[in-house]
Amino acid sequence: MEYEVILASVKNHNQPRDIQEDTMDNRKFNTFADNMVEQHKIPGTMIAIQKDGVDTFKKGFGYRDVDQKREVSSQTVFGIGSITKSMTCAAILQLQEAGKLSVHDSVLAYLPEFQTPDPTRTKQMTIHHFMTHSSGIPPLPTLFYANKKSIEAEGSMEQYEAMGIKWDEEKGSIETNEDLIAFLAAQDYRLLGEPGQYMSYSNDAYALLGIIIERVSGQTYADYLIEHLFKPLGMKNTFFSPDTLKNKNEVTLLYTPEMHGDKVEMAASSLWWDAPPMYASGYVKSTAEDMLHYGDLFSNHHPQILSEKSIHSMMFPHIQMQPGVYYGYGWMVSPDYFGTTLIEHSGGIKGASASFAILPDKNIKGVCLTNVAGAPANPMLMGGLNMVSEREAEEHYLSYEDYEPSKTERQSMLGIYSSQEGIKVEIKEGDDQLIVALSGAEIPARSVGPFQLTIPFQSQVISIEGIRTDHEIDRIHFAGRQLTRDE
Repeated sequence: MEYEVILASVKNHNQPRDIQEDTMDNRKFNTFADNMVEQHKIPGTMIAIQKDGVDTFKKGFGYRDVDQKREVSSQTVFGIGSITKSMTCAAILQLQEAGKLSVHDSVLAYLPEFQTPDPTRTKQMTIHHFMTHSSGIPPLPTLFYANKKSIEAEGSMEQYEAMGIKWDEEKGSIETNEDLIAFLAAQDYRLLGEPGQYMSYSNDAYALLGIIIERVSGQTYADYLIEHLFKPLGMKNTFFSPDTLKNKNEVTLLYTPEMHGDKVEMAASSLWWDAPPMYASGYVKSTAEDMLHYGDLFSNHHPQILSEKSIHSMMFPHIQMQPGVYYGYGWMVSPDYFGTTLIEHSGGIKGASASFAILPDKNIKGVCLTNVAGAPANPMLMGGLNMVSEREAEEHYLSYEDYEPSKTERQSMLGIYSSQEGIKVEIKEGDDQLIVALSGAEIPARSVGPFQLTIPFQSQVISIEGIRTDHEIDRIHFAGRQLTRDE
């Protein structure tokens, strides 16, 4: 889901705990992680990394409850957001192994009432297209309406209106699967292209996969995953419904930066967003301990849960996201991560930013969980993987060469691009390079190819690529999503 917010300065005191081994690499990584936590003012963070099933790093920073000084541990329950998507794909592949569906089946075989503005292309959409974000469905405001009751309950409607979300009171909230399908059918948009032609991140497609799982299995999506994935893997503290969390002792509070005059402060909340029709897109709550158990599945330690063939299909680079990075089934796949394969996924939702990564051939896996949206969970985790592999924490596996664009190429990228999810990006001329305006910041862009830019953002390098249709740039690919040029 990954709706991120820019964090501003809030003073807190984060101290690392539970150091597994006082090695030079651990001390160096601890310094790196501690600096990231302090720089971004993250209330609480948990980082855990294993190699060959042995903990190489397992530390909590800060607090799950700042006021009460309740510390973070590997048993603290956090939101994991879109890391849920790989679990959804694992469930689909279990059902395929059982002969109950095929990823190449038309989605209309299971969702006959599903509609888009293009009936011909809708008939061509398969489960595979939904799993790889390649159905052609653009970013839509569905998630906000699914969370509408939660947002109203927390009194934060104005915050989302300030982001450019235009609420249509006549649409109400999405509370059932039927509501979800009806909402999608009523949207006015153009498909991005033929199914399989373009990749654009779609929470809606994953929500629909959840409905397919329910209709094929005869169970609710949550019950299916608990019975067929969480329990067999020993994931004892992994849940969907916030009601389940009421019986758990070690659950983080959710933190959000709020403006008070010209000062930003962290506001704590115990109210989790809950949207059952969207569960399959990113609503799992879990612990670092449980996520490491989940990672065992991809080392082929549990063939009775998912076959080696299915696991390989999840890690296969089905469609390109950006140069060097592809999307598999619920995973981002980098086939050449310092000479090996990296599978990873990040997640962001209210009060959570998380990242999970596996190096299957090296038997290394790691997770970083935080209790505020917009935190650099992925850069922190990648730093840990670097240290385990005896590299500097800041070293990055993707490299770009500078490119000198022509005047025509530069001008063709200029414009304001947006989506119905509330993301807006402006590309404009600077003195000697293009500038990307995003979330109130103006960021100098680096040209790395024809119609290709990169920008530093939230301790990461974000790729931006112009998409040509009808001989001109009318969309950009930004952070996995396609944004359309405003008229």
